[in-house]
Amino acid sequence: MKKKIVFILPSLKGGGAEKVVMNIINSLDATKLDIYLVVICPAYDYIDLITQQVKLIKLEKPNASAGTRDLYKVLKELKPDVVFTTLNHISIITILMRKLTGGKYVNVVRLPTLPSNRLGAGFKGKLERFLNSRVLRHAHHVIAQTAQMKEEAETFYRIPAKKVRHIPNMVNTKQVETLGRELINVFDNTRFNIVAAGSLYSAKGFDVLIKAMPAVLEAIPNARLHILGRENTEPGYGNMLRKLVADNQLQDQVLFHGFKSNPYPYFREADLFVLSSRKEGFPNVVLEALLLGTPVVATNCVDFKGIIEPGINGFTVPVADEKALATAIINARHMAAPKLAVNNFDYSSFFMSV
Repeated sequence: MKKKIVFILPSLKGGGAEKVVMNIINSLDATKLDIYLVVICPAYDYIDLITQQVKLIKLEKPNASAGTRDLYKVLKELKPDVVFTTLNHISIITILMRKLTGGKYVNVVRLPTLPSNRLGAGFKGKLERFLNSRVLRHAHHVIAQTAQMKEEAETFYRIPAKKVRHIPNMVNTKQVETLGRELINVFDNTRFNIVAAGSLYSAKGFDVLIKAMPAVLEAIPNARLHILGRENTEPGYGNMLRKLVADNQLQDQVLFHGFKSNPYPYFREADLFVLSSRKEGFPNVVLEALLLGTPVVATNCVDFKGIIEPGINGFTVPVADEKALATAIINARHMAAPKLAVNNFDYSSFFMSV
């Protein structure tokens, strides 16, 4: 008899956590696992990534809280063996459901970001810290994307070390390489094309990257920055970025392309990929760019040891340091990165064992 796995996402909007979960789902052995995906809110950027082996359940609710009752009904009806969640508030909901109703499923929680990134101020921040530290420890298994995240999960959330496992993010190498071959006619090949990608909000640090561009242009006059992504959780940030571009007279050197369901041709064709984030869980875009042979300059918002080799396939710089970012971009202009070898974790065996 197949083991029944239920994945729960707030939506299928174009975010990193959603992409990672889809990569995990599509890696699973459907001959051994019965796979369900519950999507709470009606946003479906990644719906084309769902294969026939996945049973999709749409709750069509405005937010996760509004979907709690329907989610309970779904879990009660399906009686899953494993419930996989990747955003803390949904993880907390499913853990409390199991504890309060006597559910028999195994909670597998993937942490979305470093716990230290979630130390918000005020009542909301205190409540979030309280719930995370009191509830997440009751998950059966907790997945940390990096060694630092594992350590912080044990320290900040007080999750027993035996429950926390360091599993790097999965990359669908075949999909990235195949989609990366799609032809695009966007880049002027006489220019040094820099690509950055992510939702337009302050955590991604695009403002720092734009502020670094005047110094970059002094050394590389033909440089052009291409930003892929759209405004998401921070209204007004996109307009602020465009004003910053206009104030620095960079309209011809910084272009906004909006959200791209297939960003990989941009990654492949770029001369350089830049991650300017102030904070991240672990950014798969770095792995994907390196997989396609594009060098990367990234902030040290997470530990890239063993992934970004300084002077070989890129550089790392301090967070929110526009001068260091500009210097690294300039120093990377003649770099040709070897393709990154990716070894993915076997989630099918993991789910069969829990």
